Amino acid sequence: MAPARLLAAAASLSAAACDPDSSNEAPLSAVGWHGAIVAACLLVGVLTFFGAGTGTASTPQHKGLAEERYFQKLLEPDDESKFSGKGDGFSWSQTVSEVVVEVPLPAGARARDVACRVLPASLSLAVCGQAVLQGSLLRKVLPDDSDWVLEDAPGQGEGRLLRLTLVKRSPTAGLQHWTSVLAGASSG
Repeated sequence: MAPARLLAAAASLSAAACDPDSSNEAPLSAVGWHGAIVAACLLVGVLTFFGAGTGTASTPQHKGLAEERYFQKLLEPDDESKFSGKGDGFSWSQTVSEVVVEVPLPAGARARDVACRVLPASLSLAVCGQAVLQGSLLRKVLPDDSDWVLEDAPGQGEGRLLRLTLVKRSPTAGLQHWTSVLAGASSG
């Protein structure tokens, strides 16, 4: 039975249960209390399934998104520190669409002292001839959208840092987030 027809039938039966003097074609005596209870349950079930009156989406495809968010929240670990970390000479964090690597620079380091090459699946980053990160990335990035800048380090006085922003090829959330920058590394 189509949802609209089911809803109409359930509404008719539940109206009969609530008002025995109504002029419905199916009075309560013909339906019986059991039928009225079943109709009321059907009505509640249909309204719940389609999200009527709850402020949630009423189409099945939106219901799937709400369920995905619900289960993602259940599956997300309480400790999100595994989605960021520190490595030897750098720290990293991420958003849905980017991974940000910060490298403290030695005194006097300038842009010409940075050698950075970002490819879709690999990264090579060296500062003053010292390799900081080199190898295969955990996941693919968009090299043309990724970039790096030199900035004053917050709270570090005269210190500076290199901030490398890698744009993820595919956005991530929750358990899909990167667990490291390079493949095979635990947090680095």
